[in-house]
Amino acid sequence: MLHQVIRRTYYLNKHLEAPLLKEREEYLEYLASKGYYRETLKITAEYLLRITEYLHLEPSTLKPACLWTNTANRSTRVRFEESSTG
Repeated sequence: MLHQVIRRTYYLNKHLEAPLLKEREEYLEYLASKGYYRETLKITAEYLLRITEYLHLEPSTLKPACLWTNTANRSTRVRFEESSTG
């Protein structure tokens, strides 16, 4: 997906070498399937790259969150969601 969105080799390589490539590409593919324009996908790809860099995201940092969403007690998540939405 990134090959279709980013044309300059230098910038494409920055995206391809950054962490969470699979997850970022999956999100861009999702947006593309919803009909988003190439320019919007390009801007979103840049935001995703910057967020990943700024937050120092790696697959290992996301593992606890994934485990929580898959195994947490449903009532705990519901209480959290209710309290966070006001």
